[in-house]
Order: sequence, then C-alpha cells, then structure tokens
Amino acid sequence: MGATGDIYGILREFTAAGGGVLVYCTEVPEVFELADRAVVVDRGRVNRTIRVADHPDVASLAAAIARSEHTLVTA
Repeated sequence: MGATGDIYGILREFTAAGGGVLVYCTEVPEVFELADRAVVVDRGRVNRTIRVADHPDVASLAAAIARSEHTLVTA
C-alpha cells in the first residue's frame, strides 16, 4: 500500500471515529481520494467550497476547481 496509503487509512479511521482533519494539498487526485470537501483559496481568500461527492471523477472535480480559481489575463 505504501506510506501514503497508510496515512490515508489512519486519517479515514480517525474521521470515522468522529474526528476532523484539515489537509492542504495541491493535487486534485489526492483531493478526490481523501477529501469530503475542497475549499478553493485564491489570492488569500476562500473563493468556493466544493463537495467532492458531487463529482464522479477526478476530471470533473478538477474542472470545478479550475472554474473557481482566478484567471490572470495578460495582453
């Protein structure tokens, strides 16, 4: 399973027992695998909270996160 899988298992056991976990990550597959909610922070502010269960796959979640991020337009 590897170290990451072991850590995920420990976190799942903890949350199943009623605990809460806040994880910072920048990889959408990791968010999809681990989180119930993704909080998109842009420019130091909470921009949107996304329920991971509302997205059937990583690509759908990635698209929702991308739509929530600030897009810098350069001329």
